[in-house]
Amino acid sequence: MKKTKALFAALLLMVAGNVMADNKVTAADVTIKAGDTADVAISITNEGTVLGWSFQLKLPEGVSVVYDEDEEDYLYDFSDRVPKTKKGVAKLNPDIRETTEEGVLQFSFVGKTADDVLDGNEGEVMTITVQADANLASAVAEGALTNISLSDPDAVSLPVEKTYYFTVNIVGDVTGIQNIEAANANAPIYNLGGQRVEKTAKGLYIKNGKKVVVK
Repeated sequence: MKKTKALFAALLLMVAGNVMADNKVTAADVTIKAGDTADVAISITNEGTVLGWSFQLKLPEGVSVVYDEDEEDYLYDFSDRVPKTKKGVAKLNPDIRETTEEGVLQFSFVGKTADDVLDGNEGEVMTITVQADANLASAVAEGALTNISLSDPDAVSLPVEKTYYFTVNIVGDVTGIQNIEAANANAPIYNLGGQRVEKTAKGLYIKNGKKVVVK
C-alpha cells in the first residue's frame, strides 16, 4: 500500500513538472553598446490560455529601462500575439512600477476582458527598451526575470518557473582613431603591457589614460 502511494505521489510530481515545463516566460540574450539602447525580447510558451502575465526585471548595474518623459511611461512594445484594437492599441491593462529593490521594475499585464488572451502558445509577446550608461566597460553580465506568474481567464495561476536568467553583453566605449600620432602628439603612447612605444601598428593602445584603436 505504501509503495502504491509513493508511486502515485511520484507520478503526480512528474505530471506537475511536465505542465510547468510547458509554461515559460523567457528573455532573449541581448548585446548593448555603452551609451546606446537595445531591446530585450520577452517570450511566453504556454500550455493553456493566458490572459495575464507578470515578472520583475533585474538588469546589471549601469543598464536600465528607458523612461519616456513625454509619454510618462517606460518604453516597451507588444508583438502580434497580444490582442489589439483596430487602431493598434493593446487590449491590456498595464501596471509597471518600481519595487523595493533598487533598479528592479515590476511588469504586470492582464487582458481587459476574458476574451483578450494571448494568440497561440509560443513566441515573443513584447520588447522592453533598455539603455547602457556611456562609461560602462565591456563585460558579459547577467539579467533576470523573477517572480514570474501567468494566469488564465478565470484568474487561476498557471504553474510556471519563477525565475529565468539571460545574458547582457555590454560593449564598452573604445575611442577609434585613424592616426594616433595626429591626436595629442606630445602624449606618450603605451601598449597593453604598459610599455611605452614610439611607433604604432594596427591594434589597441593606451594614450592619455584611455584605450584607443589604431585602424
